[in-house]
Amino acid sequence: MKIGAPVTPVPSALTSAEPATTVQPVASNDKPPAAKPALFQAVIALPAKAKFFPVQGATLVLAEGYPEPKEGEYHIPLGVIEGDQLTFPERLRVPAFMSLVHTIDGSWPDKIDMLATGTTGRTGSAEHWVLGKKQWELKKASENSLFGGLASVGSSLIALRMPALAFPGTRSDIVALRGNLEGRKLTAINPDCKKGLDAEQAAYLPTTDLQPQAFGASGAGSLFALGARCNEKYAVELWPAGSKSSSVVEVESAGFEGVDIATAPGTNEAWVLSSPALHFDGSAWKPHKAHNFVAGALAADGTLWAIDDKAKLYAGKAEAFEEIAVGAPVDDVAVASDGTVWISAGGALHRTKRANDGQVAVKVASSAPAASGKPKKAPPKAGGPKCKTNVVVLYGFTKVTPDDYDFPLSRKALKGHTEFKDVRFVVTKDYGQKFFSGLAPSFNDAKKLAALIEKEVKGSKPQVVCAEPEILRELKLDLKTGEVQK
Repeated sequence: MKIGAPVTPVPSALTSAEPATTVQPVASNDKPPAAKPALFQAVIALPAKAKFFPVQGATLVLAEGYPEPKEGEYHIPLGVIEGDQLTFPERLRVPAFMSLVHTIDGSWPDKIDMLATGTTGRTGSAEHWVLGKKQWELKKASENSLFGGLASVGSSLIALRMPALAFPGTRSDIVALRGNLEGRKLTAINPDCKKGLDAEQAAYLPTTDLQPQAFGASGAGSLFALGARCNEKYAVELWPAGSKSSSVVEVESAGFEGVDIATAPGTNEAWVLSSPALHFDGSAWKPHKAHNFVAGALAADGTLWAIDDKAKLYAGKAEAFEEIAVGAPVDDVAVASDGTVWISAGGALHRTKRANDGQVAVKVASSAPAASGKPKKAPPKAGGPKCKTNVVVLYGFTKVTPDDYDFPLSRKALKGHTEFKDVRFVVTKDYGQKFFSGLAPSFNDAKKLAALIEKEVKGSKPQVVCAEPEILRELKLDLKTGEVQK
């Protein structure tokens, strides 16, 4: 399909895969229960899983691997839903090939901000993009940083910026991308946290009470950061609407990395779709344990549309939720600025039904297929103790880097460090880019390797990611001498 052409509601090649049912005999006076009318109408065929980014006046869409770029093209295609049509205009192509879109906020079509995680080849970078008249423009990129969330409060645009790796001296902070912070800062760490630690251990402690993992704001302007304290308990730091001071309250949680946050314009309510989900009613945070919600969107009337860990859709308020029949696993849900609820499921985009809807010939599959026959690889994410393969990105190839380059600065730094004998040093390829990387047997080894290279190679800030890269070649290193073994 030509990029920029509308994806119209035409018959899809996808087939319906309703589960078979067995008809049981019933007595003649029994009446089958009346079927509930469907709430959603499939209106756009899209052979890929989709992620929604609703903004004022439109809903932006990031489809997994769709449309596929031409050979030699490097960009992230974003689409826009207007009415019942989805288009992928050239203006919405993000001129980056390894950036991961995090958050989009603003008003369509002239005032849109986007946060993304990029890479310099050696370290992650927190990227702030602004949609220009012709294309996305990179406003700022902060090396060895990640954005953890975005909040629009009045005329200010505020974000949480976190270190990609918690090396000594790194810190998380709240930054103003536009406007000002009005005195809002993360609370400093309690000095008691350093008791019983030696100097090296204390150097790795965060400088703030909360080591934040996520950030957001209610529609009424209450700001909140979520993360772990030095006692390893999770907590929320809250700045009430209009207040410059904050309070930190511990909450029950398994962590906030990569969580979905649902808010709605004008309300002081918020949902954090973690495990368990947390509900903010405007004054207090309460856990929700009835369903294991992993993603969701909040409507202006307080209805939460949520997806659980089995890809089922629910709708409700507080503890009262009802499962909504869709007929396929649900990928994502969003509430558009006009109140329309959109879901991605079964290779189609569905919206809430309207009174004048007729029959639309878009069939729904039991699951969304990939855009091509190739299986889709999960995008890289931050490394960690539970990751199967922690990859230390040591060097990113440039256009002039020869294919047989042997990385003399990295090898010099590794000379004598035989403690890394179990690390595989390889040239990898990910999203069209080549890297010199170390595949570490543990997250602890990965952190130590990254710290060594950052210390010994000037200007280097290695990144530890959890990924399964394509391996092009392996360098057998003699760590005693730093030479490549023949």
